[in-house]
Amino acid sequence: MGFGLLPAGLAVALATPIRAARPAWLAGAALSLIGALGVFGLQDAYSFLVAWELMSIGVAVLILSERASAQAGRCALYMLTLLEAGFVGILLALLLLAQRAGGAVDFAGFAVAGHALSSGGRIAVGLLALFGFGAKLGLLPFYEWFPGAYGSGASGAIMSGVVLKHVSLASGQSGR
Repeated sequence: MGFGLLPAGLAVALATPIRAARPAWLAGAALSLIGALGVFGLQDAYSFLVAWELMSIGVAVLILSERASAQAGRCALYMLTLLEAGFVGILLALLLLAQRAGGAVDFAGFAVAGHALSSGGRIAVGLLALFGFGAKLGLLPFYEWFPGAYGSGASGAIMSGVVLKHVSLASGQSGR
């Protein structure tokens, strides 16, 4: 996370250019950065999902604190809908792996559980994970919310520099 923390730290130091929105924006930045740190470092499914939701809520607070228009509200609602749909996909994939792992929820056990799944089970877990992470990370065809979601340069630095870039790396680590 080192490369993304420098621009994120600068963004937090400068905060949003909208003076009235700074307290809410800083709270959103804190939630999203703490969530990103958790996603990057946690090794069990439950903690990972809680951290990712914390990060998602933080990003929504960032967006909504900078823009009080109806268009921004629709964009944030669309983004949150996709994030929660992605959460369901990831949750189902992890539950299938945990069930095969005998209830264990650590990512190291999921690698073994994945090998124990049938071909159909592997395909189901793969499709659920693809849908879930695709919706959470804004990959095609779920990227529609990105342009409207970015507010100031400070919000963009946090979302691009840490939240999206490093979380996509963390979710692709071996054992996950």
